[in-house]
Amino acid sequence: MAVPTLIEWRQNKQLVARAVKVLETPEFQEMLAVLERESPVYYPLPKAGVTADDRSAQLGRIEGACFIISALKSMGVMLDKNTEPQVTYA
Repeated sequence: MAVPTLIEWRQNKQLVARAVKVLETPEFQEMLAVLERESPVYYPLPKAGVTADDRSAQLGRIEGACFIISALKSMGVMLDKNTEPQVTYA
């Protein structure tokens, strides 16, 4: 079986049900809490001697960490195949 994309995973009832079981375990909840506490957002760059490239790289690390945690949590949420994307901006 090919590895599904996140959207394919969230459209598969069996995979979502398996994810829910894992997400609800105390061990996994604790692991997620550790990941959230270790986010790069809590490790700010020094105030001096930091380049624009350093700041860009740090922002990429922060966004990546947020995405991974969000993706893990979303694997336990069913996504309707026929749902149209919702506009979230004005």
